[in-house]
Amino acid sequence: MRRGFLFVIFVLLWIGLGSCSRYHSGRAESLYQQALEMEELHIPDSAIVLYRQVLKQLDGTENAELEASIYNRLGDLLLDHNIYETAWDTYTQALKVSQNLPDKSNLSHAYRGMGKYHYLYKNPDSALFYFEKPLAFLDQIADREERSSVYNNLSSAYKQHNDLARALQCNAAALSPVSYTHLRAHETGRNL
Repeated sequence: MRRGFLFVIFVLLWIGLGSCSRYHSGRAESLYQQALEMEELHIPDSAIVLYRQVLKQLDGTENAELEASIYNRLGDLLLDHNIYETAWDTYTQALKVSQNLPDKSNLSHAYRGMGKYHYLYKNPDSALFYFEKPLAFLDQIADREERSSVYNNLSSAYKQHNDLARALQCNAAALSPVSYTHLRAHETGRNL
């Protein structure tokens, strides 16, 4: 009798914990949508607060894709408002969270954020280093806009290095993300 009672308690606890996890996940999604709206309304301080609340709700869940996306959005907001060191920290978090995801869009975004950080600090060599990182896994970036952004940032970095030929090639690839494969030669060290 006692085993049956303990089993029923265990099952109820397990069901209860599962529903709490779904509650937190659903609440996180709702807060995320509110944060996006605050961003669209150009209310960055509220968006930042909401994004941080979403991250608290996601703590202990297995939603790495959303978590990485939020860290990237936070980094972008902080960088846009000249809070550079905190932006760097959030991009670093995005990097850690997105490292093992099959879609490398968030990983690319994090590297580009780090590149922008160095670009804004007038450190062109470091900016180029981080902007080039996504080339190593470009074929694993599912988001076409992200692939285009990789080339757009590279175009700016190459222009700053006075490498106008590469800047123009990257600019063309950014405008036509379908034909991005011709720039993969950069990975192998061949001249473009």
